[in-house]
Amino acid sequence: MSHLQTSESHDDLQGQYCNYHPPITHHCVSTIKGDNSCISSLALGGKFLYTGSSNKEIRMMKLDTLRAKFDQEKLSAYTIVTGNGEVKSLVVSADKIFSAHQDNKIRVWRVDENEMQQPKLTLVATLPTFSDRTLNVLLPKNHVHVSRHKRSTWVHHNDTVSALAMSRDGLVVYSVSWDRTLNIWNANNFKCLESVCNAHDDAINAVVVSSNGDVYTGSTVTPILIN
Repeated sequence: MSHLQTSESHDDLQGQYCNYHPPITHHCVSTIKGDNSCISSLALGGKFLYTGSSNKEIRMMKLDTLRAKFDQEKLSAYTIVTGNGEVKSLVVSADKIFSAHQDNKIRVWRVDENEMQQPKLTLVATLPTFSDRTLNVLLPKNHVHVSRHKRSTWVHHNDTVSALAMSRDGLVVYSVSWDRTLNIWNANNFKCLESVCNAHDDAINAVVVSSNGDVYTGSTVTPILIN
């Protein structure tokens, strides 16, 4: 993981470009080394940088400590939360962190800051919530086929939750999964508002929300636009 700065370069460019403009160049000013796990996601929120990794950990580090002379010995002192599945994606909303996991779940964490102690993350919900699952499991109309011999309620992801995105106002969270579904969640009460089944013909790996509320999802086939 690297912390980058930008600077303009005025060196002459040798090449075939007719309209030359000084490029923006980047160089690494700090490298933070942890264990051998893969960092699969990054998110910024307030004073912190959050990382999610393949070893099921979420780590939070203060931005003002990420300098060229970062103290590697202090890395283990930063808050670490261990989940139940590889962390695939992170989004931040106010004092909450939403994390997507390989165990088909989305977890919601509260950021607890205390000037006298290290800040920490506290688990406040796992999506879909117990009440959401219970409410939908009782009615047959809420069950959908997820494979030839398996049914599940529409609020569930039935494979890795691969990516998350948040609406501009922070009220809605969008999740996509390798099960080809797009789910929409209320960011305040964590209720599943809608599920788009078979949104792609293959696993969905990415989702992003535009400023006007359009949602784009991408997989190994052509992306779709949902208004």
